[in-house]
Amino acid sequence: MDQSIETLQPDHRVSHYRAMASEVQYLASEAQFNEVREQFLKLAQSWLSVADTMERHLIELEELPGASTRNWLNVA
Repeated sequence: MDQSIETLQPDHRVSHYRAMASEVQYLASEAQFNEVREQFLKLAQSWLSVADTMERHLIELEELPGASTRNWLNVA
């Protein structure tokens, strides 16, 4: 039985979203009709956007603890 995407670790979810984008891009390259190809490419862009957004969020979360430990009163 396949694992639900919600149970994956965040970094694995990002990889999964990028894999989905890659698969849909492949389907677009195989499409016989322009309308179908365009829809596949839009879907691929959506997967990439979700992956990029989640990846940025993960980077921000990793930087957050460092920012909270600064002594802001002594910053010139």
